Amino acid sequence: MHRFFLTFFASLTVSALLAFSVPALAAPASPVQKAYKIDPNHTRVIYFISHLGFSRFMGHFNKATGTINFNVDDVQNSSVDVTIDATSLSMDQSVLDNTLQGPQYFDTQRFPTITFKSTRVQRTGPATGDVTGDLTLHGMTRPVTLQVKFNRQGMNRYARANSLGFSATGKINRSDFGIRTLLPDVGDEVTLQIEAEANDASAQSVQPAPVVTGPVASGPPMPNGTRPLAIPATATAVAVPVVVPVPVATPAGAPQTGTTSNSILNLNR
Repeated sequence: MHRFFLTFFASLTVSALLAFSVPALAAPASPVQKAYKIDPNHTRVIYFISHLGFSRFMGHFNKATGTINFNVDDVQNSSVDVTIDATSLSMDQSVLDNTLQGPQYFDTQRFPTITFKSTRVQRTGPATGDVTGDLTLHGMTRPVTLQVKFNRQGMNRYARANSLGFSATGKINRSDFGIRTLLPDVGDEVTLQIEAEANDASAQSVQPAPVVTGPVASGPPMPNGTRPLAIPATATAVAVPVVVPVPVATPAGAPQTGTTSNSILNLNR
């Protein structure tokens, strides 16, 4: 009987340990890789190319979208997938923009997008790395390596989301992508400079900050016949005290003082 109880309690102990340990082992670890969406308003792809050897002519693409899967614990397991709107090319000269988007150069009617998909991320320093990927431009795909500097990760109070910031540089030969017009007068080698921000993809959509559209005069009249405008503290997350003169009604025939403004006060910066 004594042996029976010892065996019985031993079985209960083992069963209890298994009941608590197995689910713990099976529970998935908290994710260290997070998806960030490229912020097109704060991302620019800039390029430089030699013009007859006299200068490096500069242009840029204004529209880029995509995703950065950033692994904070193992950066080498991160990835990048970016799409650039080729029609957003700009040299700040409309005639030249149209020429470069034409069939002799980018031919954006046939190839409206440029894509980059990473195949390897290699850390080279505490805040630097090489990102190698497939660049598809002008209908051709070639491997390209970008030298990337990690700038910052943290809460972006304007986007109201956790954000990442990177700077990157790289070089390509346009002839590798079938763009050979005016070689060698216009250089073959193109230097790339990229400034990018990305926001946590899981964050809720940002709502615009409230705008004060109906100023209401308050307080005693000033010597010039106006009253101070009270700005409620809830007008914006970064509200500051503002005093705006608002005219006070005066009897008919009396001289008017002050000025009337129909402008909208937007304290959101």
